[in-house]
Amino acid sequence: MPALRELNLVSMWVLNLVVFLNCVDAEYVRQAFRVPPPNVSSTWHCVLLNETQIAGIDVLWKRHNCSGSTPFGNNGPMIFNSLEVNLASEKIYVTPMIANNEYQLAPLNTIAAQDARIVAGINGGYFYRTDVSTFVDNVSWGKSKTEALQPVNQKEPNDGVGDGLVVINGSQFSSNCDCLGYNRPATLVVNKTSSYIVVQSTASPSPPGAMFSLAAGPNLVSHNASGSFFGIPADDENSNVLEWSANTAVGLTQDETTGGLTMTMVTADGYDGCPFYTDTTCGINALILSYFMKDALGVTSAMGMDQGGSTTMFVKGYGRDGIVSCSSDKECSGGGRPIFSGLMVGVY
Repeated sequence: MPALRELNLVSMWVLNLVVFLNCVDAEYVRQAFRVPPPNVSSTWHCVLLNETQIAGIDVLWKRHNCSGSTPFGNNGPMIFNSLEVNLASEKIYVTPMIANNEYQLAPLNTIAAQDARIVAGINGGYFYRTDVSTFVDNVSWGKSKTEALQPVNQKEPNDGVGDGLVVINGSQFSSNCDCLGYNRPATLVVNKTSSYIVVQSTASPSPPGAMFSLAAGPNLVSHNASGSFFGIPADDENSNVLEWSANTAVGLTQDETTGGLTMTMVTADGYDGCPFYTDTTCGINALILSYFMKDALGVTSAMGMDQGGSTTMFVKGYGRDGIVSCSSDKECSGGGRPIFSGLMVGVY
């Protein structure tokens, strides 16, 4: 039966691709697969709406209203939230966390409540919605609910709720899938000022020695001797590269003078399934988000997280039960959509 299963997966991928392309503007699709030269930049105008220090001076929550012009078109005005985390601080730590319940899915503030030390965070990587009977995984095409409900094991990378790697204190809670679509996962390795982002491939294991890591994608910004540049791999099959919606990203910025490292967690407010071109204020895709991270925030490297209705930011003591950005429900009732993982900031 393996040959039949492979045929079914290919058929599903082709069918969904045709449906997807029929929904978008042809010129937009042609632009999407044309990677701009590294020296091309974007222009952003941002108005600071709020700036609040969290956990002393080591975590800074900002809220901006931004508009931008990029090689892939204009965006905004729309609201961006950011958490700037000083990874050199001895007062704080950053860790992935997962939901700990029957479905392994919970709103971000519920995940945060599992550890009283958590003060902030964003939603994490892609996952299979085991709580929805009609769910189709549009990142890991062909992954089944049966696979999602299986215990995580390294021999079967599609088993488990998460679609991408999650490692917490050396224990693996999900794997990089080998399904169609998720061929270039980006992985954040969290290790204080030695943290980094690496682009992996289908079913890649955890980077050697990584005790804390979280994979999602696509990669957004990369860095070399000439500086930072648009970093979405040209061969990345992740359908969310093109989708306009609320969006989430994490970036790293190296201070060349002090050697310090700042992690910036970002949510772009919007909603799931923004129409193409018709409303540039309702969301942002990975192509434009890469330029926002690079040119508006000046990060050295960056990667995308899950997006759409999963986009959520938690800041303890603010918003509605700690939720300050929530695209699944404008009122953020209940803490937002149930998700599998989050990238969280805790205080020692």
